[in-house]
Amino acid sequence: MSTYKLTDEALQDLDEIFNYLSGYSLDAVDRFLDALEKKYQNLVNFPRQKL
Repeated sequence: MSTYKLTDEALQDLDEIFNYLSGYSLDAVDRFLDALEKKYQNLVNFPRQKL
């Protein structure tokens, strides 16, 4: 099974997004994480698929 790896810059960006969203709603953070994980898995499974 293929996996993905995020760059340090991407992880820093995500950390900033999470901090911003958590100031409004932890549910929003959960929804964002779930959606992001689905997108990552789609990219791993179907790398040539258009988003």
